[in-house]
Amino acid sequence: MKIENEIIKFTQDAEKIIKMSSLQKQYYAELKLQSSIFSLVKQAAQRGWLINFKELYSLVSQCVKAKIIANKSICVYFESIENAQNKSISLLAHATKFEKSESISQNILVHLKNSSFFRSIADDIFTELTHDAQFVHFKTDQIVCKENSDERDLYYLYSGQVGVFKTIDGKKRFVSLLNEGTVFGETGFFLGHKRTADLIALKDTRVIQIKFRSDFMTDVLNQEKAQAIIQRFWVQHALVNSDIFKKLPADCFDSLASVGEIKKIKNQATIFHQNDIGDRAYCVIQGTLAVIKDDKHIQTLNQGAFFGELALIVSGGRRTATVVCTSDTIVLEVPQTQFYQLLAANLFLAKEIQTIA
Repeated sequence: MKIENEIIKFTQDAEKIIKMSSLQKQYYAELKLQSSIFSLVKQAAQRGWLINFKELYSLVSQCVKAKIIANKSICVYFESIENAQNKSISLLAHATKFEKSESISQNILVHLKNSSFFRSIADDIFTELTHDAQFVHFKTDQIVCKENSDERDLYYLYSGQVGVFKTIDGKKRFVSLLNEGTVFGETGFFLGHKRTADLIALKDTRVIQIKFRSDFMTDVLNQEKAQAIIQRFWVQHALVNSDIFKKLPADCFDSLASVGEIKKIKNQATIFHQNDIGDRAYCVIQGTLAVIKDDKHIQTLNQGAFFGELALIVSGGRRTATVVCTSDTIVLEVPQTQFYQLLAANLFLAKEIQTIA
């Protein structure tokens, strides 16, 4: 179970031990009622509240440091983050890949097929993708992927834990934990982009490696039955180019394409107007849109663009511009509740996204 889904158990009254802001007191009151981080965020979104993930993260972190949370897994999670943040740059710079490979059984393939990333992929394409897949073992502190590498394989984190370290403003920063069940490496696999971050095993880790094959990928991306892969690929592309998300590794967002709804919108239709209350974000799968601010055209959105997220994070719910379709368009529409649930599933990452926003 992810720590964000666990009901938090407090051993003492936190208000008597740590200093809280008024907002943290509200969050603490909710968590005391046998609530989890995920359910708190979900309920807030249903009420139309903008969650301050930085405040929520700080509250839980302080409670862990004060040793007043009984959940062992939550304490381990925050300790893992702290340890990862404290890792030396020299370790990351000199980490070497340790490979001990083994074939995977049919039972493991069934497990992989039922994961969120692969379950919507047609059986014949899944079989082709995974026919030479293998387990690769990494020891603690060994590198799984190197930032700026041209390597294009796709990975599924079967067991263990991986830290994501990205160069931001010239400095190496820890930005996220990847846990079991995460898929990473999509943008390299589908787009051929260089790796966006260093990924380091934080404990003994096993990943399923799916080899990139250019001949097969050319065929797959031209097949109508591979639309689920293609749509996910464009969502990843949008995240890489989003003003909010581009500073974070696309590898962290493997859940986004599994939420929301595909919508077809006619040419000249308006998605939303400037100053409207915003309750959803969008990814452009096909088509073009115009962004108009104060009656001036300021930007054209094309395939892969992600927009509407600012209203959900930092602008008090107000749209900062008008968006109009300039062709027949297909978008992925992600309601605020699902967007917040996505962020709630990774509290540290949500806090980082809000900081960047």
